[in-house]
Amino acid sequence: MQFRSGLLVATLVVASGGMALGADVAAAASRQPVVLVGSAPGSWSVTAYVDPHPQRHVEGPVRHPQVAALRAGCAEARGGRESESAIGEGIVSLTLSAPGTTWASSTKISVDVDVQVDGRGAQQIVLFQGAQPAVYQGYVGRLRTGSHCVIVKVDPKRSSDLAEPVVDVFGVSLGVVPRSSPAYLGLTHAPVMYGRTSSAQRDAQLITDVTQNPDANGKDTDLSYTVIWTREDVGDGTVPAYEWGLWGRMTDVETVLQEVVTPSGRIVKAAYLSCGCEKLPLYPDALPAPPIGSEYDAPYPASGTPAALGDHLVLRDATGNNDMSPYKTTGYRLQQVPVAGPADGQAREVVMDEHPWTYGISNQDVARTTVESSDPRSLLAGGYPQYLIVDLDVNATGTKSVAVGVQLRGDATWWTNDYAQTAGIPTTFPFYTGGHGRTVIKLPAGWHSKQISALRLVLNGRIGGPTPKLTSRPVIHLIEVTDDYSVRMRRLPKLTVTTGTQLLPGLPI
Repeated sequence: MQFRSGLLVATLVVASGGMALGADVAAAASRQPVVLVGSAPGSWSVTAYVDPHPQRHVEGPVRHPQVAALRAGCAEARGGRESESAIGEGIVSLTLSAPGTTWASSTKISVDVDVQVDGRGAQQIVLFQGAQPAVYQGYVGRLRTGSHCVIVKVDPKRSSDLAEPVVDVFGVSLGVVPRSSPAYLGLTHAPVMYGRTSSAQRDAQLITDVTQNPDANGKDTDLSYTVIWTREDVGDGTVPAYEWGLWGRMTDVETVLQEVVTPSGRIVKAAYLSCGCEKLPLYPDALPAPPIGSEYDAPYPASGTPAALGDHLVLRDATGNNDMSPYKTTGYRLQQVPVAGPADGQAREVVMDEHPWTYGISNQDVARTTVESSDPRSLLAGGYPQYLIVDLDVNATGTKSVAVGVQLRGDATWWTNDYAQTAGIPTTFPFYTGGHGRTVIKLPAGWHSKQISALRLVLNGRIGGPTPKLTSRPVIHLIEVTDDYSVRMRRLPKLTVTTGTQLLPGLPI
C-alpha cells in the first residue's frame, strides 16, 4: 500500500489547495464521495503538480480511501506563470468505485467511464475493481502545471447490465511528468490501445509495463511495452489446465509494441504484435484466433493508421488471442500509464508479483468464465491461492519435458505440475520443456500453513533416447499467492533430480 497511499496523499493536497496535511486528512474522514449516476457528468477544477516519479504511485485498490475536497465546476484551463510552470506529460489519477459490481459477476461486471481533461478527446476507463475503491490512471498528452478541467462521465451503454450505473468519486488529481524524469521517455511513447467490443466484460486491460534499455547502436533507446489482460479467449485459455501449466497464470501477457527512439524521443523504428491476418474480412475483433504460427512482430506502417497522440502510436486489440492491429478504432480508447517492467533475466509475469491485485482480478475472471474444482487431483481450474507458482530456468540435454514436483510436510504425495497425482502415475504432459518460464502445481486447500519439505525435477527423455542430463544449475523460485492476494516467496528445500520417459507427445495447442 505504500505507493498507492502516496498517490492518495498527493490527491488530497492538490484538491484542497495545499492545506495542512493533518487537517486535510481529518476533514476527509467526514466527507462522502461524489456520486455520479447514469450519464450525468462530474466536472472539477484540478491543479496539476509536478510529478517526477510517477512509477512510485500507480494503479491499484485502496482499502480505506480518504475523500478529497474536490472543487466542483470548471473554469477555463490556465497554467501558472511562465517562470513558475512546468510542461511535460500529463497523468490523470482517479480514485473510483462502482457500487454493485464485481468482475466475478456474470451480469453486473463493471462500469465504464469517459475521462476528459480540458475538453480533449475522451479516454475510457473500465472499473474492473468493481465496488472496491481503486486508483485508475490515464496519460493525457502534453500538459502544463496549473489549473485544469477534469470531466468524468459514466457511459451506460458500455457498462454492464445495470438499470442505472453508479460511480463513487473519492479523488481526482493531475500530475505533470517533466522531461527530466527517468520515466518520461517510456511514458510518452506508451501506445494508445483501442480495446475489443468485450473490453468491459472479459478482456480488460489490467496493467501495462515498459522496459527501457540502451540500443545496440550505443546512442538510442529500446522501449518494449507489455500488456497483461484479464484473460485469453482462445488458444491455451480455452483449456484452463493448459493455460495454468504452460504459463503459470490465467491472464494473457503480450508484448504489443517495441520501439527504438533517439535521445530526443524521435521514433526510429517500431514493430507491433501482428497475427498476420489484418486483411481478412472479419479482422479485427471478431476473428477468434490467428492461424497457427502466424504471429510475428510486424513493422508499424508509415501511413493509414489513426493519428498518434504526440509520440503515442495507436494499436487495436484485434483477436481473442489479443493480437494487435494498427488500423481503425473502437469505442474503448485506453491510455494506461505504464508501470516499470521486469528487470533483465526476470519473467514477464514478475509484474503480476509486484502488483498482486492483478491475481485477485484474474481469480474473479476464472470463477466467472470456467468450471472450477478445488480437488487438487482435478484438471479443472482452482483459485489462484490453491496453486504454487514455480518460476524456473532449467537447461538439459535429451529432454522432451521437465516435470516439477513438491511434497508438503506430513504428506508423502508428490504434487506435480503434470498432474501425476491425478492418475497416480506421471502423465509427463509437456507443460514445461526447459528454459526460463513458469508453471503451477495444484495443491490441497489449506497448504499455505504447511512447509514445502521436498522439491524434485524429473527430466523426461524419449523412448530409446539418450539419458537426459542437466547442463547448468537450475534456478527455481516458489511463489505463493495468499488468500488475501499478497505474494510470498517460499523457502526452497533440497532439490533432487531424476529421469523419466516421455509418455505423451503433447498437443498442438
